[in-house]
Amino acid sequence: MHAHFPERTVRSLTGALTLLLLLTRCVAPSDAPEPTSVRQALACSGGGNIDQHAAQCDGTGKLLSWAPPSNPGSSAAYDYVLDLNQNYLLALPNLSNLTNPSVAKPAYYAYSYVCSGTAPGCSPAGQPVGWPHNPAGLNAMLIESGLAYSPYKNDPRLRNVALALLDWHLAHGMTAVGDHWSNVPYASGASGTLTYAGAQAGGSVGVGDGVGYLQPEKVGALAWAAVQAFKFNGNTAYRDMAIRAANQLTSHLRTPTATVSPWPYRVRASDNAVRTGANIVDNYASNVVEPLKLFQELIKLGQAGALNGAPGYSSTQLAQWQSTQATVLAWLLGSNGPIATQNWTQYFEDVGSDATNNLNQLVPGETAKFLMDNPGLDPSWQAHVQNIIAFIETNFGDTLEFGARPIKEQYAFHYKMGSHTARYAAVNARYAELTGDATAKDKAFRAFNWATYMVRDSGLTIDGPYPNNVWFTDGWGDFIRHFVIGMGAQPDWAPAGQNHLLRSTSVVKSVTYGPGNEVRYTTYDASSTEVLRLAFVPSAVTAGGTALSQRSDLAADGWTFDTGNNALRIRHSTSGVIVISGAPPTAPSVAITAPSAGQNFTAPATLSLGATVTPTSGRTLASVTFRAGATVLCTVNAPVSNPVTCTATSSLGNGSHTVSAEAVDSLGESGSASVAITVAGPPTVSILSPASGATLPTGSTTLSASASAGAGRTLTRVEFFQGTTSLCFTTTGTACTWNATAGTYSNVFARATDNGSPALVTNSAPVSFTVSPSVGGVRLVGVDTVGTQNDFDNGGSVNAFQYTAVATGTLGTLKVFAAPGNANASLSIGVYSDASGAPGTLLSSCTTSVVDPLPLVTGQWYGCTASPQVTLTSGTVYWLALLGANGGGVFRYMDLPSGSMRYSPTGLSALPGPTFGSSTVYSGASSASMYGLSAGSSTAPAVSITQPAANANFTAPANLNLQATATAGLGRTLTKVEFFDNGTTLLCTVNAPTSSSVSCGVSSLLDGAHSVTAKATDDTLQATTSAAVPLTLSTPPTVSLTSPSANAAYTAPASVPLAATASVGFSRSIARVDFYADGTSLICSSTTSPYGCTWSNPSQGSHTVRAVAVDTGNPAASTNSATVSITVNSATSVPAAPTGLTATAVSSGQINLAWTDASTNESGFLVERAPDVSGAPGTFAQVGTPGANVTTFSDTGRAASTRYWYRVRATNAAGNSAYTANASATTPAAPTALVGNSTVLTTADFENAGVAAAFNYTASATGNVTRLSLYVDAQTTATTLRLGLYANGSGTPGAQLRTCTVTTVTPGAWNTCTITSQAVTSGTTYWLAVLSPSGGGDIYWRHTSGTGSYKVQPGLTTLPATWSGTGGYPGSNMSAYAGN
Repeated sequence: MHAHFPERTVRSLTGALTLLLLLTRCVAPSDAPEPTSVRQALACSGGGNIDQHAAQCDGTGKLLSWAPPSNPGSSAAYDYVLDLNQNYLLALPNLSNLTNPSVAKPAYYAYSYVCSGTAPGCSPAGQPVGWPHNPAGLNAMLIESGLAYSPYKNDPRLRNVALALLDWHLAHGMTAVGDHWSNVPYASGASGTLTYAGAQAGGSVGVGDGVGYLQPEKVGALAWAAVQAFKFNGNTAYRDMAIRAANQLTSHLRTPTATVSPWPYRVRASDNAVRTGANIVDNYASNVVEPLKLFQELIKLGQAGALNGAPGYSSTQLAQWQSTQATVLAWLLGSNGPIATQNWTQYFEDVGSDATNNLNQLVPGETAKFLMDNPGLDPSWQAHVQNIIAFIETNFGDTLEFGARPIKEQYAFHYKMGSHTARYAAVNARYAELTGDATAKDKAFRAFNWATYMVRDSGLTIDGPYPNNVWFTDGWGDFIRHFVIGMGAQPDWAPAGQNHLLRSTSVVKSVTYGPGNEVRYTTYDASSTEVLRLAFVPSAVTAGGTALSQRSDLAADGWTFDTGNNALRIRHSTSGVIVISGAPPTAPSVAITAPSAGQNFTAPATLSLGATVTPTSGRTLASVTFRAGATVLCTVNAPVSNPVTCTATSSLGNGSHTVSAEAVDSLGESGSASVAITVAGPPTVSILSPASGATLPTGSTTLSASASAGAGRTLTRVEFFQGTTSLCFTTTGTACTWNATAGTYSNVFARATDNGSPALVTNSAPVSFTVSPSVGGVRLVGVDTVGTQNDFDNGGSVNAFQYTAVATGTLGTLKVFAAPGNANASLSIGVYSDASGAPGTLLSSCTTSVVDPLPLVTGQWYGCTASPQVTLTSGTVYWLALLGANGGGVFRYMDLPSGSMRYSPTGLSALPGPTFGSSTVYSGASSASMYGLSAGSSTAPAVSITQPAANANFTAPANLNLQATATAGLGRTLTKVEFFDNGTTLLCTVNAPTSSSVSCGVSSLLDGAHSVTAKATDDTLQATTSAAVPLTLSTPPTVSLTSPSANAAYTAPASVPLAATASVGFSRSIARVDFYADGTSLICSSTTSPYGCTWSNPSQGSHTVRAVAVDTGNPAASTNSATVSITVNSATSVPAAPTGLTATAVSSGQINLAWTDASTNESGFLVERAPDVSGAPGTFAQVGTPGANVTTFSDTGRAASTRYWYRVRATNAAGNSAYTANASATTPAAPTALVGNSTVLTTADFENAGVAAAFNYTASATGNVTRLSLYVDAQTTATTLRLGLYANGSGTPGAQLRTCTVTTVTPGAWNTCTITSQAVTSGTTYWLAVLSPSGGGDIYWRHTSGTGSYKVQPGLTTLPATWSGTGGYPGSNMSAYAGN
């Protein structure tokens, strides 16, 4: 909404951006108006994007909206864009770093804009920017947008946000009571603060009104918005603020002239002071329509008696308001007002007070809207609006983009932007509505379409393609309201087939769309007019229950309806309670007869479809189409008769489907019905347990499968077979229990059956397994999973847990999981019978040692062989007891929060027996991780090393991966596998291995012979050690270069002796020693000691030498020696003398030399200079030493108008060459700078091609100017420059005195052109101007801050005879001068 960056900040980015836009933009084929009904979206000719959306055009090549993505440019476009836009704003998070007060609020409470994430130098997206805040203007715009958009959408959220902002402003943004401007809103605030009292002032952009300063027109704007808010909810605080504002505006009204407006641009609240001074124009502001709108609203309320009794209101005040309104309106429309003078300047809060004559388009655009909303106030409104539109197009219209005219913001920020383009569109849309001007309607349509491209898919809305930031005014407050105005003026731009209230001349207090063909709404004023677009044809409209008549116009109360676009316009004067009713639906009725709802079919299903369809009386059926989702199954075209039947042309697969029938009648209206069905494929089934190849114990075994039915069906049975023999089945799940007997089982499969009629059946893939009678290790009782809770008791205490046996068998092993933290080295486990819910007789027990270091860091299973080996019976209740050795410390175990537990007194040295005796019931639930296994094999573990191979050799230090295969005996589990070196040194351990293949890494083995073994230990502490695997480790060889010595020097042709010593690690020998030169060049290899060779005839220059020792390992190891540097010198000869020396004076202080290099072996050149003595050289002295092959030299710092002599010779280590012939040059006289700055300054600045820049200077002397000079920075891309000298005008360049052209630009140097002699006078102000003509490159100069001014004028190919551009900045000059 404002000048987003000082131009000094953004100008350097403009050139690149302009190039990008030129590459992505196509010129529209025509500017002629076209009907806006052409909506077939196509990629625009030439392609390209506008911001992040691909440009969409209609059949005429003109721009459409990018939205909605499914149908770009349709009537839903603006609705779609505004919905994205609103939702983004409403989702903004609260910020916690705000101050004064320090409360969390969204960014728009304290900041004017945030980063888009794609603007140069501004990221990430959503990051607030330290720029003055503009709360009064923003909040007034948001209230207008919220009160218009919320009833349009019947969505209160935007309106609620706007009213909350108004409440905050009234509490935290008002002037002090007692100020000259008492208790009225401030326009601006400091960045990041929640109390508004003006922002720091200055003389550029990016500054505020000034602390303690306000803008009277913003007082009027926010007060007008407060009146609208009062009309909506009756909050008298809003009304009272508006009355105070109107009274303050009335009391401060001035007599306006052409240079003094009714109120100042800015004024200090405390004392009514207005800033004055050079270039400061705070006494003038063109925006008076905001106060005029305020007075108009309050006068209407006062005349209606709605303000009686309000503080600050009286009949006297009403008369004063009327007088003020008349005075201001007369000035606006009169010869001194901006409509006549076109002095549309001053609006933005963040433009400095000395931004002279900052033209903008916002104020004239808002003025045009006001005149069209109130044509009775201005008999010449139509001519005035036409002139305003022309003014905006001329001064702020950008290049057409596919027939759309983007609009720039202001002279201080001359960039095209979305909200301002939308304002221009709204003005044209209203003008077209009032006059029927088709050209204006097309301008509006294309401009609105262009503005939609500023809204991204996320709803984030940028100000414009450049600088691409996210202003809350430009993106929301000033954006939404114009689209709603546009749709109110042209209802065919609102979504077809929907109900929307588009415009009211009052405030809409409530609206309801539906039920059915009905719309109800209430306006504050009994007398107002509305525009709606409906999805139905209205049959009746009532106001306060009284029917309004349908009319051909709205010259009186009544309503009109346009059947072409379903636009309803209503005028009412007796009541604001409006009800619109429509005729009942006219679409054909549809009832599906086949398939029936919920019906299930077997896949693949080819459906027979049927429906009964009844059209509205007087119509016929054109077609009936059956679909499954979006897929057409079949279509019956006219003539159509009931029942409508057809067979699907494609089949449906497994899943849920929605079958619909759509009937279209002879007038194109459609009706539909749908039913949900399912199509079932056969069940899926696969065996989970046992796995194929498994060996199972005899007895109770669970067979399980993964199985599911097709869509819409359930499983009725899962059964397991061996061939044709059933093993077991289930009707409630996917697993069953089988009593396994010994034998080999092949072709075992699972069969799943569903509930269909007929039922579908699927067999799984078969598996094979073995049941062995000798296999032990079947869990008989207890829990074999690790629990979730780490519990404990003290040594000498017994904890007992109740379990039900899950299998029948002979008890062989008892196991317990010792938890992390266990400190007891001996754990006893016992099995007890159940005695009425308590442990009874001790049946069997054993004790296991905890052999790992205590306390345990990692939990581990421990077990022991039960004695005696009793038989446990499936389904019988038993108790498993755990005792930690008395005095042995805390014992810990893992348990689950379920089951029964009892514990005994402490101090026991053994498990209680023969009976458990008394015990205490644990109040919670617990079942410990402990269990009993059936008796089986007691075979010790088996283990063998698989890697490394025997007798393997490795290079030390080596990271070895030790691998072994280890298995426990039947019924046992491995607790760990350990690897040892030489039988005693532990290398690494694998605890609780989960597979038979185990591995671990070791890096501790050193040079020498080793013997590695693996030791496997099971849960009963049985252990087996593998056969030893011998291996060796060898350290890499060592090598040291003994010849040549470091930094040795040789003379070409040279023979360099190379020699090295080398040694190897254990069991290896030296295979060879390689000698390398200069990194990778192999000189020779030596295989026997002493290692060496001779390097013959190396090239002249510096070299490096190294030795590499390689051993006999497989793979071989190698080592590099330290690198030694040597030099091979040649017999150097003196270089040949250079020739052809020339000397050229290029300025008053510089002479350039050039010569021809005649030698190939010089190391450099020696440049000598001598003064001129009577036409001959004096004494020469050396002044430069250019390097080898250099043939130029610049001698700077010479005196003007002076002759110098030069000579040059070549040099190398052998000596110096002869001199060149002498050469001389005479420097010209130094130029005289009469106007400007002949110093090369340090800071670069620039303007784009086509933008002229002028700087003012005071002449330092009187004389005649014959040359204009500018120092051109090296970044310049311009190839031609126009330079100019101007007299001084009123703070801007005046009469053009002289111009000239630099036809070939030299970057990084002074560029000069000649002019006809022009007299200048000392002490007089002149302007120096520069222009890179439009279409050329950018011009960069050098500048610095200082006194003086800088003005710009865009859009030029030659320097202007009369300077009309006024944008620019004070306090700047550049390296440019006029002299002779």
